[in-house]
Amino acid sequence: MATGIQTSVQRGRRSQLSARPTTSENRWSKAISLWSGLDKKVKFGIGGLLLLLILGGSFKAHDVQSNTFGELYPLKLNNEDVTEISSVLTNSGIEHTISPTMDGIQMHPDDVRKARALLASHSLPRHNPAPPAADSSMPTADMRKAAERRRLESELVYTLRQMEGVNDARVKLAMPPKTYFRDDQVAVKASVFLDLAKTYQMTPEVAQGIASLVSHSVPELQPENVTLLNSQGKEIDASAPDQLDVVSEREVELQKKLQGALARIFGERVHTVVNVEYDTSHEESRRWTPGDPKHEGVIADSSQLMEEFLDGESKEDGKKYGVTKKAVNYVYSQNSLVNVRMQPKIDRITATVMVDGASDEELAAVAGIVKGAIGIDENRLDNVFVTGLPWNHKVWEETPEPPLAVAPPQESTNLLWEALGLGTGMFLLGLVGAGLLSKRTNPLLGVSLGSSESHNGINGIVDHGSTKNGQTTQ
Repeated sequence: MATGIQTSVQRGRRSQLSARPTTSENRWSKAISLWSGLDKKVKFGIGGLLLLLILGGSFKAHDVQSNTFGELYPLKLNNEDVTEISSVLTNSGIEHTISPTMDGIQMHPDDVRKARALLASHSLPRHNPAPPAADSSMPTADMRKAAERRRLESELVYTLRQMEGVNDARVKLAMPPKTYFRDDQVAVKASVFLDLAKTYQMTPEVAQGIASLVSHSVPELQPENVTLLNSQGKEIDASAPDQLDVVSEREVELQKKLQGALARIFGERVHTVVNVEYDTSHEESRRWTPGDPKHEGVIADSSQLMEEFLDGESKEDGKKYGVTKKAVNYVYSQNSLVNVRMQPKIDRITATVMVDGASDEELAAVAGIVKGAIGIDENRLDNVFVTGLPWNHKVWEETPEPPLAVAPPQESTNLLWEALGLGTGMFLLGLVGAGLLSKRTNPLLGVSLGSSESHNGINGIVDHGSTKNGQTTQ
């Protein structure tokens, strides 16, 4: 009995513990009961307040996100690009920040497109010209040569970018494998791309200096094998000024000097033309004989031996393969006739002077002035031509043009009278013709011209206002 009673008590306690509600359920039930007990207007007020809080929070989060600075470029930049870009953006008034690691620029998202367009006009950002890091694990000689070529290109790019008027530069080197066979030798070449500033005009002297810089920085590269290109793809001429340009400049200089000296005396009445002939060539004969006289002008300069062989590791691989190539380069006697380019030398000067309406005394004085002004040398067979023929077209421009071909007044008057006379004559002739025509048509009014009755009838018709006795009828 005692055992059964204890068991029932324990079971009763367990049932009471399992029916007790949790804390969260109590809170929800209290909140629900409290919400159900509120007035309807209070419920609407609380709902509106919660809605305003949610909308305000979302707008604030969107505003913070939109005003947060973002990266200008997704890739990392080098220190030089960051410095140049920051300078351009500061001068343009675009707000931005630089990352602490100096490898990026942040700005407002609305300014990114404008900033990129501005930087593109300044050829920014530039590619990183830093040479590749040395790699000791390069197994072959070709890979090491390629790394050396890239290093040379990077150094040249960095140097060219420091020049005035050069926004950006690219350098490509073509360095073929070296061979001792002269027939197979290919020259080292270089191509240089230059993005020049819009206001900068590169002169041939500067282009020639760039070609020399590149050729002296690359082994076995000659200046004539360097090609310079601008941003339009056109080749920049790096050759020395042509002799024709030198001659033209000298002619213009002498002509201005002579024109200025004579214009002080004759003003606009004088015109000068100067022609300069230059001698720019000098011929030299050269002969070169290699070796001693016993070699008879032919000696072996160099030789190269190339061996190729293939030997299988096992007998099943086949026969052994081997080939040997030997090349010997000989040097022969050379005879050459060379035209050496020298400093231009004046061969002859011809000056022509035209003075409008000058007298003989003035022409003689002009000839003396010409000889002293431009250095006429009679021993050099220089020529001076002076003429006084009229040539000033301004005199003809000031002369009034002749009037158009119009008949004189007397001729006009005569023509008028002739026209009036002709018209009057035609009018009178018309009247006479009309009178004659009327006389021929009057007999047609009668019946017959042959009988007296008809004649009397006609008279009666004509004299219808009077009788036959001559009295007037009423």
